[in-house]
Amino acid sequence: MNASLTQQKSLKAFFFCSLLLGLRAVGRLWLPDIWAEDGTVFIQEGLQLGGHSLFLPFAGYFHTLQRLMTLGILHLFPVTLWPLAITSICFILYAFFASRLASSQYEWLIPNSKIRLCAALLVCCVPGTQEVVGSLANINWILVLLLALVALKDPKEEISKREILFSLAVILSTATFFTLIPLFIWRYCHRLKRMSKKWLSGDLGILSILILGVGGLALLQLTPDHGVGSYHSLEESPMGREGVLSLGPIAYTKTLIRLVLLRPWLGPGFSFRLFKWIPNDIVLGKALLILFTGGGLVFFLKGKNPAKQALSYFVIGISTWIIPAAFSRPVVLEKFLAGDNWDSRYVFAIAFSALLFWISLLSLRAEKGKYSLNLLRFFILLSFIHAIDRFLILPYKDVPHFSEGSWSQRSHLLDQSLRTGCPQVVKVPINPGGWEFQYTAPTQKCD
Repeated sequence: MNASLTQQKSLKAFFFCSLLLGLRAVGRLWLPDIWAEDGTVFIQEGLQLGGHSLFLPFAGYFHTLQRLMTLGILHLFPVTLWPLAITSICFILYAFFASRLASSQYEWLIPNSKIRLCAALLVCCVPGTQEVVGSLANINWILVLLLALVALKDPKEEISKREILFSLAVILSTATFFTLIPLFIWRYCHRLKRMSKKWLSGDLGILSILILGVGGLALLQLTPDHGVGSYHSLEESPMGREGVLSLGPIAYTKTLIRLVLLRPWLGPGFSFRLFKWIPNDIVLGKALLILFTGGGLVFFLKGKNPAKQALSYFVIGISTWIIPAAFSRPVVLEKFLAGDNWDSRYVFAIAFSALLFWISLLSLRAEKGKYSLNLLRFFILLSFIHAIDRFLILPYKDVPHFSEGSWSQRSHLLDQSLRTGCPQVVKVPINPGGWEFQYTAPTQKCD
């Protein structure tokens, strides 16, 4: 395809994704605010430590890209515009991520360019966008899915040096990259059968980085300053370690059944009612795990269709984060077992994989007959209908934008403290409720 035409299509997809996100979140863009760790970790530590904050782990990893973006914002924008700068950059990143699916690199998964554009627009509406869109604290989910799209691009294309560097940045910025290792192994093995080893250096390089990253992540957890202990604790959960090991496979299987099989077709309400019928029984859970994941792998891997194989590894792999995450944050497991987190950030990556799985599966079948094409059109329409009840991404409401004590009302005090050292301590309530940003000037200069 002509390079200029490809660029035009990419810009077109980015424009439409940006437009849809803008319509969904016009309130959050108009009334931007600081969210959770954006203030208490990234801004607070960026101000106090500067570049040294890049070497400070939090929640078990470094958040390198998030901290780099924060340091850039702190130096380039005035204090009053920090919330708008963070929100805007996160929106642009999300629009870029969603629009990537419209690229011709994914023609082997979704042959029709118009369907790929529809898929990109649907990515802007998947469950979890209410939390993920607009904050640095949640772009780790976007980063890991951008890396997944590197693995899912046409296997005939090589992995570039730029993509290898990006993978290195991702493993320093999120912990869920390990879920993509099976997918990258599949890609390497698939390409190994079809081409010379000299063309596989990129695949082998990125796979090596991911495996070494898992080792580095494990070693970081052994250090006293890994940042997890101050954030969550397994001892705080009534389940304990044995409970997590027993109930983890059940939560994993139930999540796959609901998010991948049921919700894309039945919507959130009816799929939840069916989900509640599955008991949290350990024996049944393990049986379902073997039946669903094992049976699914056998069904999709036995054929010769590489697209189905790749998507199977992606869906089953990306969902495994639930189990290790439960050890650092047991409440995650509790939420998945109860089924009350189906529009939170926790389901975002799995919901994206389910959307891509079904659209690709139906698109490949649509090439063979009119019935399959109509089913694909019905699924796309149904997906947009399911998104209507959660269409608006609302402004943060626990600390309203113009409320007394909010960032918009107190940012001038922080600006004054940064310039003069007075007041020495500035505290600003931020969203969600109960969170507070605090800055302490290095020296007291108040009279």
